Amino acid sequence: MPSDFTLATLPRPRDPAIRLVELPGDRQAVLRFSGLAGASTWTAREANLAAWVAARGLTPTGAMRHYWYDDPFTLPWRRRNEVAQPVA
Repeated sequence: MPSDFTLATLPRPRDPAIRLVELPGDRQAVLRFSGLAGASTWTAREANLAAWVAARGLTPTGAMRHYWYDDPFTLPWRRRNEVAQPVA
């Protein structure tokens, strides 16, 4: 959520199955890409990101994370995906 909000000032979810929790912030190196994201794509993008992190002398602090933002009906070239690596 934007930093202007706190857990107390966010709108309440209408669905009782949704709950809001506060997590500590972290620093991540992120590689954004579009298209369909199958296992081989994630593996290749993880390798690209790991090389980028190592080349800059950053220290990985956790497992790679995968983020995708679009529903299955979004055209492949319009899909937004990210692979992220927590770093110090």
